Order: sequence, then C-alpha cells, then structure tokens
Amino acid sequence: VQVQKASFQASELFERAQELESAAASRDRSAVALAREAETLANRARILGNQAALVNAADRGSILAAADDLSVRASSSRSQAAEERAVATDLRAQARAARERAVQLVRTGGGGGWRGRAIPNQTKAETTI
Repeated sequence: VQVQKASFQASELFERAQELESAAASRDRSAVALAREAETLANRARILGNQAALVNAADRGSILAAADDLSVRASSSRSQAAEERAVATDLRAQARAARERAVQLVRTGGGGGWRGRAIPNQTKAETTI
C-alpha cells in the first residue's frame, strides 16, 4: 500500500513538473515576443530620430517626442522580457525539484528515507535508477 501511494505521488509530481516546464516554455515564448517588440520599437525610434533632422524645426519637436515615447516603450518591453525569463527560470527550478522529489519517492518506496533517515535492508544497487 505504501509503495502504491508513493508511486501515485511520484506520478503526480512528474505531472506537475511537466506542467511547470510547459508554463516555463510559454514564458520563454512571451519573452522572445517582448524582446522582438522592443527591438522593433527601438528601431522605429531610431528612424524617427534620424528623420527629425530632415524636417522643418516646427515639426521636429513632435517627431522627437514620438521617438522618445517609442524608446520608453522599447525599454519597458525589454524589462518585461527579462521578467518573463526570470519567471521561466524559477518555474524550471520548481519542476526540477518536483522531479527530484518524485525520484526520491520511487527510490524509497514512500518511506521516511527522503528525510534523511536510513532505509532498512536496502543496498546502494537497489536505489539507483
């Protein structure tokens, strides 16, 4: 019964780890999209800045203001991308911990061994996967 319970818990942990990995991949895709958006916005700001030099002085201020706005938005997108990457890293660490816990449950049969207590009548060969 204890072994079945441990097996079930390990299964749930592996499933949770897979969900966490999937969420991390989604965050990575979001980060890539945000970084791409930031690059596009920065390029547009650069182009507007260059064009500002070619227009009459009356229009120059509004064009430079638009370029500044695009630069701020690009910076914000870069920051969001970094945040998404950090969350993805954290989710992957959680997934790794869940998998390690599942492996411990399987190795110990759900007994107290995962807490550092000795597991009676178990050799090293029996605990390797």
